[in-house]
Amino acid sequence: MINSVREQLQEVFLTNYREILDLPQRLFVVGDIHGCSEESAALVEHLRTEEGLSPEDLLVFVGDYIDRGPR
Repeated sequence: MINSVREQLQEVFLTNYREILDLPQRLFVVGDIHGCSEESAALVEHLRTEEGLSPEDLLVFVGDYIDRGPR
C-alpha cells in the first residue's frame, strides 16, 4: 500500500512539478547589457510581441548593466 501511495504522489508531482514548485512557464536570461538601454527595450518588446512573454514567464538580467553603451 505504501508503494502505491508513493507511486501516486510521484505521478502527481511529475505531472504538476512546475506548479508545485512555483516555477515559471519559461525562463529568459539576458546577460551583459552594458548600458544599451534602447537595445534592451527592443529585446523586451520582441519577447512580448513575438514570443508572447507573459506574467507566467520569468525574465532575468544578469551581468554588467553599465559601461560601453550610451546609457
